Amino acid sequence: MITLKSPRQIEEMKQAGRMVADCHKEIAAMIRPGITTLEINDYVERRLAEMGGSQFTKGYNGYEYAICASVNDVIAHGFPDKKNRCGAAILSKLILLPLLTAGLAIPAGVTP
Repeated sequence: MITLKSPRQIEEMKQAGRMVADCHKEIAAMIRPGITTLEINDYVERRLAEMGGSQFTKGYNGYEYAICASVNDVIAHGFPDKKNRCGAAILSKLILLPLLTAGLAIPAGVTP
């Protein structure tokens, strides 16, 4: 069954999508040799709060982070930490932002 969204729900989806896109652009500008995935995680958590958003998966089944960040040979959904350094490495990141009133989440993953 297809559930049609109200104009309000569609606007909420647009706003959340903009927030996620802005975070991805800001993360791309941060990536440099030596930065850790944990530093990126901490930035995203602060930035989403500043924009009025909250992270979807943090706290779910004990997950501690605002993003998933995979470096090099980690395929997907890696845990951010102080050891995983970016820069010349391949990094994929995932930010999930909830739309609480619409009952939806906006997932967006990027591999620069």
